[in-house]
Amino acid sequence: MPRKIPDPSRDAWGYAVVKPADDIALETLGAEAAPSLFALLRASIHGLAARHYTPAQLVAWAPDDGDLPAFAGRLAGTAIIAARRGAMLAGFANLAPDGLVDFLFVHPDAAGRGIGPRLLAAAIAAGRAQGMAQLSAHVSLTARPTFEAAGFAVEAEQQVPLSGEVLTNFRMRLAL
Repeated sequence: MPRKIPDPSRDAWGYAVVKPADDIALETLGAEAAPSLFALLRASIHGLAARHYTPAQLVAWAPDDGDLPAFAGRLAGTAIIAARRGAMLAGFANLAPDGLVDFLFVHPDAAGRGIGPRLLAAAIAAGRAQGMAQLSAHVSLTARPTFEAAGFAVEAEQQVPLSGEVLTNFRMRLAL
């Protein structure tokens, strides 16, 4: 039986692989960027996570009337790393003082350009620079391969109740 050769033009999720963009710049942001980051998070969830979650789960995770103040509160006191492609906010990650990578999201229009791995690598580097012994994250089905490629290991699969839905994610950890 002939062996199926993977399509090199597609990544593990089936997205078109585009040569990593050389025009991506990483920068740090403050909590005042919360509205823009919240819009990116919603676009990412609804545009990229649909392969792994149902429409009802996506709405529970990122509803139209999402709680921006609660989101901004989760960003407060964390290191926020953003990726820009020209003027476009292409993605962001954050790192809390306790080593939690709470957010890692890439805009759907920027997917497949290596932005997620670059943001995660920057968060890992920040953790090392701060002398952290380990990083942790609660990782979606969609983001799991990115975290695993960076060396994170699954500690537990979790079933998270959210607005009447149950979403699967993974508690992951990386020793630094």
